[in-house]
Parts: sequence; C-alpha cells; structure tokens
Amino acid sequence: DVQAKIEELSIRPRDELFKGLFNCTKKCPFCGVFCDSETPVHSQHSCKQHRPKGLSGCRSMRSSLVTDVCTALVAGNGSFQNNDTNGEWKPYKDYQTVNDYYKSWTIQREISAQAASYWKKVFYTFNEQFAEKYKAKPAEIDEAWNIDWDVVRGDLNKMYNTNIQSW
Repeated sequence: DVQAKIEELSIRPRDELFKGLFNCTKKCPFCGVFCDSETPVHSQHSCKQHRPKGLSGCRSMRSSLVTDVCTALVAGNGSFQNNDTNGEWKPYKDYQTVNDYYKSWTIQREISAQAASYWKKVFYTFNEQFAEKYKAKPAEIDEAWNIDWDVVRGDLNKMYNTNIQSW
C-alpha cells in the first residue's frame, strides 16, 4: 500500500515538496547556488553547499574554468571583478561591501573548504561541456574528483538527512 509506505517515511513528502517549491529564490553572487534557508522571511541568505565557481562560468586569468568554492575564496586573499564591481578588483573577504545584495549573503569563511562530492563529480564528468557552454578552457581537475556515484549518494544522504536509494 503506497499510502502506508509514505506514512513510514522519516520526512513528509508533501512538506518537502512545498519547501522545495517555495524556498528562497536568491542566488549566491559567486557560484549561483540558491539560498537554502528554510525560514520563509529572512534578510540573510546562505547555503550548505557552495559549488565550484566554474560551474556558473567563472574563469581564471588564463580563461579556464575555476574549481574554487566561495567559502575558501572569502577566507583567502584573492580578489574578484565583475559587473557588480564595475570592473574594479575587490578582495573576496570584503564581498559584503560591493552592494546590498552581496551584503545580504553570509558565506562561511573556511580556507580549506572544497566542493562537495556531488559538485566535484558533476564538474569532473561534464568539464568539457561546461567549458564549451561558457566559451572557456576546461578546468584543470584532479582525478580525485572522479568520485563513485555511490559515494556521492551517501554524502548527499548525510548532508540532507535523506535516503536516496539509487540514481
């Protein structure tokens, strides 16, 4: 009986669906990941898993897609420039001074942060396609990013307290 199976779940599918549909639509100004705040009305945005910036087209000075994640960048000494900075270089650690939108984001500072296994696998698997899409050189990605999908699934289950059984 389907209804009985649904009632046995540790989550309520209807509630999860509504959360997914009506969550915050603001995106990280660097990597483009949606804010995952579960509070309907909030002024500070954040997310659990920032993704490598190259997945949204960010490239290095050598024109190759970059693999850095926001949490490491805002903890380091690097700088960025884009339309929001009017082409001026700004330190990542001072990102909240760019404008009110950047100020509304809280990005945890963690110098050793790396992309989650899911984003590593996606970037590794589709590196050439992302490069083609963004008219850039492919990222230089270490073989260690070729993570088995079963490991990725396990990591997602832990991160989001769910139980994905198969792809």
